[in-house]
Amino acid sequence: MTEKHLLKRWQMYESSFFIKTHSQIAEIICGEILKINEKRPPASISIDSRKMEKDCVFIALKGENFDGHDYIEKAIENGASCIVLEKNKKEIIKDTYNITLIAVDDTIEALGKLAQYNIKNLDITIIGITGSVGKTSTREILKSILSKKYRVLSPEKNFNNHIGVPLTLLRAKKEHDFAIIEMGMSNKGEIEYLSKMSEPDVAIITKIGPAHIESFADINEIACEKAGISKGMKENSPIIINHEDKILKNYLGKNTILTFGKSEDANLYFSDINISSKSSSARFTYKNQGLISKFDVTAKITGETAIKNSAAAALTAIISSVDTKTIKTGISSYEGVKGRFHRIYDPEKSITIIDDTYNSNPESLKASLTDFRTIKKSNRGFVVLGDMLELGKDSKKYHIEAGKQAIKAKIAGIFSYGTFSNFIAEGALKESCNDEIIFCGTHEEISSRLNEILKAGDWVMVKGSRGAQMERVLNSLTERQVS
Repeated sequence: MTEKHLLKRWQMYESSFFIKTHSQIAEIICGEILKINEKRPPASISIDSRKMEKDCVFIALKGENFDGHDYIEKAIENGASCIVLEKNKKEIIKDTYNITLIAVDDTIEALGKLAQYNIKNLDITIIGITGSVGKTSTREILKSILSKKYRVLSPEKNFNNHIGVPLTLLRAKKEHDFAIIEMGMSNKGEIEYLSKMSEPDVAIITKIGPAHIESFADINEIACEKAGISKGMKENSPIIINHEDKILKNYLGKNTILTFGKSEDANLYFSDINISSKSSSARFTYKNQGLISKFDVTAKITGETAIKNSAAAALTAIISSVDTKTIKTGISSYEGVKGRFHRIYDPEKSITIIDDTYNSNPESLKASLTDFRTIKKSNRGFVVLGDMLELGKDSKKYHIEAGKQAIKAKIAGIFSYGTFSNFIAEGALKESCNDEIIFCGTHEEISSRLNEILKAGDWVMVKGSRGAQMERVLNSLTERQVS
């Protein structure tokens, strides 16, 4: 490579990466410099030794099922100019390493500190989203709205935890106007940690429900933890919540609370709802200091849940000074997310399948069953339900209730899979008039039985927690690979 090309490459690094030296990295993460080599300035940050560019900083993360320290040599082979490792792993370092080595107490915390440093040095509006259901769909609808006029950063895939959030924040650059940060949790303190890292200017709490309740005492504790999104926000910063979740107001301190929902008491309420098999529409009414603004929205996604998520996104856009025309265009152009009540039509079999396989909990299942009943109308419908995980001692209760709710959705049959499948069947039998099919089995047995009985015009909804791998049934029904 010529000197001219080398200079051009360094200039590219300087303009695209926010840290200039390894010493600066050590200062930001409060690290101990074991060895320093500033001849190769940092070009980027990576946690995957397989996906690195030359002179990147490799952070050796350690989790329950992986240890990045095992891949330090591979990272060096692939061009790393700096390794960040944990202090209790110093003994694995070799004298022959001619790169910068920085030791810290916790590499995951170091990743978070770098992400926070990046975001603090940018003029960008941070929108944080959490909740028990609807986070990703609301995030994507909001992205669809904002991106019509602004440059928007949002997570790749489901990057919403203590590793995914900092990786998203590290992608933020000066050209971005907004960053939408999704925050998930499975244990106490996680939302507060992510909020303090990202410091949202605006926050959305979509809905409170018993997701991951095995780690919490009750629904009140879940509400308290979700309200942790306020901990990194400035006083009086707006937090948008579902009008039904009045319990949240007890935990949100001095924030400005705005609500969305069906009630006319909400700051943005929806009415005149029309749900078809292919779309949803409603009238949104926004009230602000005596002024009332009304506008009609139409979405390509279907179900009342889609309207609720759109309302949360619309209210966020309004207080971010986005005009209603742009909001309507953003909602109407959004086409949904695979695995989240995503409609698939098989023209050969004339069968409609609702792919809701990404995850499941009592709140999201209840909403999905309600929407499924609405959109299938008088057509014959079947539901395939996998286990809802992380419900702890209440697992039996919630799965029995799931079976009851499924039958109340006026379906022709319920198929259940997993450790708790018998409880789903038990609940279904309590509500059944014996005309319905109630079947427990493996993925393969369920797929085989469904393929035997399905006929033109039928509808099928497939849903379960990630660990239930319900996409295996979906694959069989659609005869395509769904990842």
